[in-house]
Amino acid sequence: MSGSEIYSTGLDYAANRVKCAVLFQMDARKIPFESEFDVIGAFDVLEHIEEDEKVLAQIFHAVLPDGGLILTVPQHRFL
Repeated sequence: MSGSEIYSTGLDYAANRVKCAVLFQMDARKIPFESEFDVIGAFDVLEHIEEDEKVLAQIFHAVLPDGGLILTVPQHRFL
C-alpha cells in the first residue's frame, strides 16, 4: 500500500496512523508514475485543488489500463 501527501506534516500524521504504507511527498498535479497502480483513491481531496481536471488526468496516467479510481468529496460545502 502506498500513500502520498503534498505537505510533510500530513505525511507524519499518516505514518502514525497507517504503519504498513509506503508514504511519499507528492503534488497530485505532477504525479511521477505511469501505469503503476491498480487503484488510486482520492478521499476528500479533489475539492481542495483548483486544477482538479489536471489532477484527474494525472491519475488517469498513473493507474493501470484496467485499473480504477475511488473518489469521494464531501456531501455539504461546509465540510
